Order: sequence, then C-alpha cells, then structure tokens
Amino acid sequence: MKTFTFSSALLILSALAAAAPPGPPDAENAAAEPAASPSAPKAPSQAQDQTPAGQLAYAAIEEPLGAEGIQILADRSVLVLSASKKTHAILYARWPALEALSARADDLAALVKAYEKARAGQPIDGDPAALRRVEEMKEVGPVTAAVRASAALLAAHIESLAAPAGAPPSDAGQKPLPAFAWGREFWNKVHADLLADFQPVAGLFFEEFFMAQRKNAQAEAHFLSFEKDAERLERDRGARKASRQTLDSIASYLAEQKRLWNLSLTKERLEKLEKASDLRKDLKDLSVLAPRMASGPDLLRALRFSFDSKTPEPAVRFSGADLHIHPTAGAEPFDVGDEAVVSLAYWIDGASAKDAFEITEAAFLDEGEGEPGISEVKISLARRAAGGPHVVKLPLPLRSSGRKTHHFLLSTAEGALARREISFEVSPELDQTRSAAAQAEAAAQACRLAESEQAFSELESKLQSSADKPQFKAVLAWLKPRVKRASEQAAQLKTVMELLDGVRLHASKEQCDFKSEKARRALALLDGLPPGCDRLSASSERLRPLRAEIENLLRLSESRRANQDAFRAAAEKGRRQEAACRYDEAAEAYSCALALLDSDKEARCGAWEDEFTAIHLQNLPRARAAKALSDEFAAVAEKAEQLASGDPKDYAGALQLLNPLIARIDSLDSRACYQSMRSKAEKLAGSAGIGLSPSLPASVMRESLPKDDVNEAVKAVSAERNRLERSETERIERESKRQEPSIRSIQEALPDEQVPGGRP
Repeated sequence: MKTFTFSSALLILSALAAAAPPGPPDAENAAAEPAASPSAPKAPSQAQDQTPAGQLAYAAIEEPLGAEGIQILADRSVLVLSASKKTHAILYARWPALEALSARADDLAALVKAYEKARAGQPIDGDPAALRRVEEMKEVGPVTAAVRASAALLAAHIESLAAPAGAPPSDAGQKPLPAFAWGREFWNKVHADLLADFQPVAGLFFEEFFMAQRKNAQAEAHFLSFEKDAERLERDRGARKASRQTLDSIASYLAEQKRLWNLSLTKERLEKLEKASDLRKDLKDLSVLAPRMASGPDLLRALRFSFDSKTPEPAVRFSGADLHIHPTAGAEPFDVGDEAVVSLAYWIDGASAKDAFEITEAAFLDEGEGEPGISEVKISLARRAAGGPHVVKLPLPLRSSGRKTHHFLLSTAEGALARREISFEVSPELDQTRSAAAQAEAAAQACRLAESEQAFSELESKLQSSADKPQFKAVLAWLKPRVKRASEQAAQLKTVMELLDGVRLHASKEQCDFKSEKARRALALLDGLPPGCDRLSASSERLRPLRAEIENLLRLSESRRANQDAFRAAAEKGRRQEAACRYDEAAEAYSCALALLDSDKEARCGAWEDEFTAIHLQNLPRARAAKALSDEFAAVAEKAEQLASGDPKDYAGALQLLNPLIARIDSLDSRACYQSMRSKAEKLAGSAGIGLSPSLPASVMRESLPKDDVNEAVKAVSAERNRLERSETERIERESKRQEPSIRSIQEALPDEQVPGGRP
C-alpha cells in the first residue's frame, strides 16, 4: 500500500506539473460523482487509470498531511472517508473549509505558537494581526468558537503589552488595583471590566479613597506609585474637591490598571476557556494540520486533480429512488429542534444474485456555504447481496434554520459510487423567537426595563397562539415567569427613582435629619435589578452612576449624622466638666464639639446651628473665662505668699492682695469651685495678720495696712455678677422662643442655673 501511495502521488504531481491549471469543479459534485475536466491532463499511466478517484485523492494528500492529518479532517467533518478497511478513499471534500484552512495555515500556526508560550508561562509575543485574522475566521473544522476566542485573548494580550500614549508609567513591583480587596470592591461596583472611559467614575474614586473621612492609605500609595504629584492631591483634598487635572490623572490611572489587570489574567482566562470547551484538543489538531498545510505542496490543486482524473468503469452499479424526509412527529414545516427521518431504498445491479459486497453507506447534512460545513455525519460499512431493495432509515436532528441538503453516498472498494440528495427548508421561526427574547433580555440588562417588559409581553402573546411543538412550549414556559419578573423590575426601578429625591433631601441641610432608611431601601432594590441599572445616570446633570450616587448620599447622611451625634456627646461632656469645675477640660470638650460641626457646614443646620452658636458664643467663652479666673486667683495667692515669706517680709502687702481675693471668691456664684483657693488665701491672710507686730503704734499700723476699700471691691464684683445674670436671662428667653431640634432634643442639657458651680 505504501508503494502504491507513493507512486500514485508522484504520478499526480508530475501530471500537475505538465498540465494547465484545471477549472474549479462543482463543489457539490466533484467528490461524489467525478467527471473528466477538459483542463485536466490525461492519465499518464495505465496504473492510474485503474485506480478509483477517491483512492487517488487520498494518496495525493497522504504524503504531506499524513494519515493523522487526513483523519483529523475527517473527524472535523471536512472530509468524508470510506469505511472500508481494505482501501482508503475520500468520498467527499468540503471545499470552502479546506480553502479557509489552507489560506490561514500560517496564521493558525502563529496561534498555536503563542498558545504554547502562554501555557508554559513564557512571555507571549507574535503578530497580533495574524491572531486577529484567526478571530475573524468562520468556524470550520478544528477552528471552533473556543479557538477564535483564544486568538482574540492572545491578540489583546500582545496589543496591551505596550502602554498607550499618555498612560502613567507602570510600577513593575505593584499589583494591579483589582488584586487588592479594596480595589476589587470598587472595580465590581463600577463594572470596570465593561468601561472604555473612566472619566465618569474618576470623581467617585477620589471621594472613595482620598477624602479625609474615608482616606485609604494603601489606595493613595498605589495611586501615587503611578501618578507622582502628591502635592496636587493634597491641595485637592484640602479643597474637598478634585481638580480637572487630578480627575484626568485618575481616569488615566484606572485605564492603565485595567490594561495591567487584563495582562495578568491572560493565562487564567485561557485555563477557564479550556475547562469550558475542547480548546486543547482543537489546538492540538491545529498544531498537526497548520504546519503541514502551510509548508506542503499545493494540496487543494492535487486533490482537485485527483477527483477530475479518469476512473475505471465499476463492475457494479447502484440504482434506486430518491431520498425521502419527513418529521418524526407532527407536520411540516420543519423547525429548529425537530427530528426528521431520512429513508432510502437501493439496489445493487450488475452482479450475480449470489455475490455480496462491502458497501460504505455515508450520510451527512450540508449546512450551506455560510455555516461550519457538514454535520450529522454517519458512516457505516454493511455487507449487502446483489439486488435489493436495501432499505436505510436515518434519524436527522435539525439544529439550525435555513436551506439544508442531506447527502447519502454509496461506494464499494472497487470504485462504484452513487449519491442521492434531498434539499429542504428549516423554518427560522424558533431562531427569530429566541432572538426576540435575547433582544428583550439585552434591553433588560441595559436597564431599559419598560422596553423589555413590552417586548416580553408581545412575545408571550405571540407564542400562546402558535406554540404547538415542544421547543416552542419550552420557550413559552421560560417566558411566563420572565414577563412577571420584567414587570416587577420596572416597578422596582420606578420606586428607586422616586426614592432618589428623598435620599438627596435627607442628605442635605434643608431637611437636616440625615436619615439613611431611604438610601438603604433604594440600594436593596437596586440589588434586585440588572447590572445596567447600577450604571444608569442618576440625572442628566450628573454623570455619576445611579448606584454610586445613592451610596455617596448614604455615606454623606451617615457621616453628618455621626458628626451631629459626636457634637452632642462632646457638648454634654463639656457641660459635665464645667459643672465639676474642670474648666480646662470643659473648654477642650467645647472646642472639639465645635470642630466636629465646623468640618461639615451641611451638618450645621436647624437647631444644631443654634446650639453651635450658643456653645461658640457662651459656653466656650465662659469656660475659658473661668479657667482664666482660676489661673488669676492662683497667681495672686502665689504673689501674696512670696511677699509674706520674703526678706524682708511684707505682711501688709500680702494682706493687700489676699483680702480682695477672698472678697471676690465670696461674691461668685461658682464660689464652691474655689473653696480650696479661698481656704489657702484665708490661712495665708491669718498668718500675715499675726505677723504684723502689735507693739507698733496704731498710726504706723494704719499706714502699713492696705489702703484699698474692700467694700468697693465687693461692689465692683457684684455689679459684674448682675451684668452676667442679665445677659444669661436674655439668652434663655431667646432660646425658649426658638423651635426645638427636629431629631434629638437638646433639653437633656442642664441649664446653667442648675450647674453646681454656677457661672464665674
């Protein structure tokens, strides 16, 4: 057999060299019923004349492709081979598939090479244009959808290796942003894998990670490893608003992170594609075919020449009626999903009734020029006696719509060949129904929910009147709950948009209650809606996506509510410290309370603004004044002690300081806070009085005593006390006329009259 194959191939190639190029044969008839072509060369030898065309065709391509390559083409429904074990013959060739594989052999070899590097963890290189051409191929033979997807993935990887113009410099030591938990959360929130322009989400990124209340040190460090201008970022943070330059930098940074992330995922995505398909087997077959089809002789020309060669007259022939096709159940027209039955009766003529022959019975469905090629291939080897009838019945599932041709081939090892075929139409109605359902689903996923609801309802009404086959009933069974869900989703989105105004109001100073219930409810409703609703613009004036807008308002509401609560707690702490005569700590607490509301002017609203003003103008100054008074008393007592213990001792000078000090303390409402100071002053005054010598004349004693009139000091202190009382009374009257706080009452605060220490 090897000798025959080699000699036949040599004869064919020598004839090709001497002959003019043959005209293109009829693609449908060339293999099954070969006829002599006017342009084909005459047979160069008697040996070739005696060889059937199918066997010559096999021999013509066996040397360059090998038996393995031919079998791959047969397994991939590009060739139909004889089932005989005695001889090898090609009964049918799918020319469009062969031409496509031959034309793209170099590109397919490049794909195999890039894929092997990716699997080995080596740097992926190559010509992305070649991979893109593979991506654009129709699905023929081993070029499956998975192969085209892998070509697109590897082409994108090679194209992404070079950073685009204007992109920030990549830090090779940094992981891409989505590799971090905080980055992945943001990535999923904005659906970054689907974004081509990151400008709309740049502001959200700034607020999420760079603002003071939610500052993320890891995110800031990661951003600054790409964008080096830390000073500009700090200025924008101080201004509480990102500049246009910063927003542009963030958008560029996020685009670069997407590029790096996609590069890091290439191998992982290939592995997922392998698990979901037969990609490894497809590329293994291509690794065998592509180099041989690219570097071998003109396979297609040799194959065509073989089919056009003169063949011997077979000893027997086939006769019989045409093919018949009818549906297994129901009536025509044929629909996608139906199962048909193809039947045939044939006779073997030209032989004795005692003779028997091995007959190859090959059947296949031709899907047309625009489809992958032949399918539903069934080849069997049967031993049939001369005569007949020999009846064949074959089930035929119909998997796609359009015009189909079913072929039935009969052949013997001696070269007898016959073909029967029947053409029929498969209705596109089911495909159109599924397409309409897919379009409605696409509208739903894009959050065009009213449009989706209408499309689903119309499709349901149409199917209810015409669904009499199982495949249509299955679509209708899926549609019924989907129509209900579409209606629910449209109502949910309407509710979300209605809640949005309330969410905005509760986050603003106009309402001044900063509740979060509506925002949380809106987010819960959004969780039940398609992803497209997350990306829906909240309004025409705002570019922020809907989910990001609601989450931002929720964050503002909770932050302002927390600031108000912290303000109230600090204010109450200040009052307690003041009542406990710890004026320094009271002043610090009041200052902290003011700083909390001063950090967000929106939280200073309604009764909170009034309380802020009261603490700013009264409580804090009073605490500071009390602290200053306490410091003043301590300084006077210390000075008096120095005079009484000095050299010489000035008892009269000490008494001149201590007597007014004692009188001032006694005149204060908060004198209980200064009892330790008064006791010390009184004790020191007593010591100073004893220290004055009683032997001195009265005139000298009078000259030594303080000249200050204590009564006058008491009157001055009393006058100041009365002034402060009037001021406080007027403040209380003003406060009582104002509306009480709408959220939390401020009545819990103790009036100043009940403060144990009183006022200074």
